[in-house]
Amino acid sequence: MLAASTVWRNQQTSTSETRETSQRLHVVSRPQPRRRVAVDSLYAEPGDALYATVASQLPKEVQQPSPNSVLSELVRTCSDVAQQLRSSHHLTASRITATSLLGELSLLTTSLCRLQRLAAEHDAIFASKSGNYASFEATTSSLADIMALICTELDSSHGSPALLQEALQQLRDQRPAIEFLLESRASASLPLTPPSEATIEGSLNAGNALSSSLLPPFAPATGLTPSVDAKCWIEPPPEYSPPAHGSMEAALVEKADCKDSSLPAPEEQPSTNDAVFDTDALYNAATSDSVDLVGDLLEHGADANAAIGELQRTALHQAAHLNHISCLTVLLRNGAVMSAEDAKGDTPLHLAAWSGHVEALSTLLAHGADVDWLSGRDGYSPLWCAISAYHIDAARLLLRSGARVSLRSAAGGGLLPLHQAAVTGQSAMCELLLERGAQVDMVDDENSTALHYAAACGSTASVKVLLLHGADVSATQNQGLTPAHWAAHKGHAEVLSTLLAYGAPVNAAAEEGAHPLHLAANRGHTAAVRLLLEHGAARNVNAAWYGAEGTAAQMARAGGHVRVAQLIQCFAK
Repeated sequence: MLAASTVWRNQQTSTSETRETSQRLHVVSRPQPRRRVAVDSLYAEPGDALYATVASQLPKEVQQPSPNSVLSELVRTCSDVAQQLRSSHHLTASRITATSLLGELSLLTTSLCRLQRLAAEHDAIFASKSGNYASFEATTSSLADIMALICTELDSSHGSPALLQEALQQLRDQRPAIEFLLESRASASLPLTPPSEATIEGSLNAGNALSSSLLPPFAPATGLTPSVDAKCWIEPPPEYSPPAHGSMEAALVEKADCKDSSLPAPEEQPSTNDAVFDTDALYNAATSDSVDLVGDLLEHGADANAAIGELQRTALHQAAHLNHISCLTVLLRNGAVMSAEDAKGDTPLHLAAWSGHVEALSTLLAHGADVDWLSGRDGYSPLWCAISAYHIDAARLLLRSGARVSLRSAAGGGLLPLHQAAVTGQSAMCELLLERGAQVDMVDDENSTALHYAAACGSTASVKVLLLHGADVSATQNQGLTPAHWAAHKGHAEVLSTLLAYGAPVNAAAEEGAHPLHLAANRGHTAAVRLLLEHGAARNVNAAWYGAEGTAAQMARAGGHVRVAQLIQCFAK
C-alpha cells in the first residue's frame, strides 16, 4: 500500500512538472507583439524617448546599422576579397582582369576609409534624416552586392573571367557615387564661381591661404609647380556667388553695391509703348528664373547682351551660372551671345562648368558654344574649370563634346588638365582623362609630370592610378627631382611607400646631390626617413638643399630634428 501511494504521488508530481514545462514552452514560443512596435516606429522621431523605446524593442535584423559599422564591414570585405583573389586560380586564368580588379579594390578601400573618417568627423552627415542617407544606403548596398558576386565567382570551381570583368565594371560605375559622398560635407547652397584677382594674388602669399573648406580633406596645399610652396590650382571662392534663389532684395542690394559711379547713365530704351526699362531688369529676371518676365522684357526691346555691375555679366551668364534652363533657352533664341566674356574673361560656358551644371552645359553646347574657349584673363578652358571645381560629370560631358584633353592653360606654367586633376587629388578624374587619351607622362614648363603633382599633394589613390597607367616613376623635373623626392619632402609616407614598391630609385640624386633622404631629414619627417632607410637609402652622402649642407643626419640636426638625426645615425637594417 505504501509503495502504491508513493508511485501515485511521483506520477502526480511528474504530471505537474510536465504541465508547468509545457506552459513555459508555450509562453516562450508565443509570437511577440511586434505590430505595436512597428506602428510606434512610424511616429517616433530620433532623439525622443519613444524613438529610443521603439529602437530597443525592434529585432536586431530590423535595427538600422550605423554608417561606421557598414563602412567597416565593407572595408573588411574588400580586404578579404582581395586576399582571396590573390590566392585564386583566376589570377593565372585571367591575369589582366584580376590585376585590374585588385587595383580597383585598393582604390575602393582607400575611398571607404576616407568615408569612415568623414563620418567620424561629421556624425550626422550620413544619418537617416540627412539628405545624403539615401545615396549612402544605395551605394553601400550596391557595393555589398558586387562583393558578394565576386566572392561567389571566386568560390565557384567553374569561374568565368567574363563575370569578373562585369564586376570590375560595376565597381568602376560606383566611383561617381563614392566621390559624391566624399564631397557631402560641402554646405554651400550656391554654385561655385571663378576667383577674383585679389584671391589669386593672395593665394601666392604664404600668409593668405584660400579657405580650406573648399579643399578635400586629403589634399594639402602644394606648389604652383613642385618647386614652390604655393597653391597652383584655381579655386572659385563664394564671394561672387549670386544671392539665394528667391531673394530679390538681396540681388538688388548686391547690384547696387557693384555699380561704378563713373559709368555713364544707361541710355533710354526706345519703345512705342513708352515703357522704361531698368538696366538690371533682365538680369534680375534671369536671377529669379522668371521665364515669362524675361520673355516680356525681350519682346519689348530689352538688350539681351547688356552687361551688369562690376563683373560685367549678362543675363546669359547668370542663367548659365544658376542652371536656369528655361531662361537660358529664351535668351539664346533672342540673340544672346554665348562668347560674351565678363570682367574676368569667363563665358557662360565657363560659369556653367564652374558650377557643374550639366543641363546648362548641354544647352550651350547644343547651340554651338566653343567647348575649348580659353578664358580671356587666365587662359583656362571650361574643362579646366570643371576639374578645378571637382565636377566629374561636367568634365565627362565636355570630353564627350570634343574638349581637348591635352589643351594647356595659357597661364600657370603650362599645366595640363591631368596635372590639375593630379594636384587636387582626384583619382577618378585622373582615370577619366587617361581613358580619354591624356598622356600620362606629359610635362609642364618645369618638366613636372602628373605623378610629381600627385606625389606632392599626397594622394595615394591618384598615384596608384597614374602608376597603373604606366607613369614613369623615375621621371625628373628641371631641378632633378623625382616623385619620390617630393613625397619625401612633403612627408607623405604612404605615397612614398607606393612609389618605392613600383621601383622608384631610393638614392636618386637631384641638383647638388640631394637624395630623398636629405629632403625628408631636412623637414624632420620621421616616418619617411625610416621608410627610406629600410629600403637601403645611403646615409653618408653629402649634399646641399635649401641652404643646408652635409649628410642627411647633419641636415636634420641643423634643422632642430634631433630624433631624426639619431634615427639615421643609429639605424641598423
